[in-house]
Amino acid sequence: MLIGPGGTGKTAVLKAADARIDYFVGDEAVRKCAISNTASRLLGGDTMHAWGEIPFCVEGKHVGGKSQAAAVDLSSMHLKCEGMRWIIVDEVENAGADALGNLGTHLSQAA
Repeated sequence: MLIGPGGTGKTAVLKAADARIDYFVGDEAVRKCAISNTASRLLGGDTMHAWGEIPFCVEGKHVGGKSQAAAVDLSSMHLKCEGMRWIIVDEVENAGADALGNLGTHLSQAA
């Protein structure tokens, strides 16, 4: 876990770690995501909600996409996880417990 104020290079360290893993293990070993669209693009990944098929809630109400009760497309998640050994989640401090719990559940179901 990397902790620090904005602009201290946390994302740069994650990108460097990703490059080393790609070199030594292969580019399929790491998946990258972040809470915000901007951070996910800087990291070269997708948003955590889109990648992990997590419903997006605002003030307790689902916004677009699937409801929390909807089943995850396990074949889609399985394909996303094929060959994956690590997942990098940038800005994890901004994720709610429900979103992290859903991501963990979806990853374990796809394994």
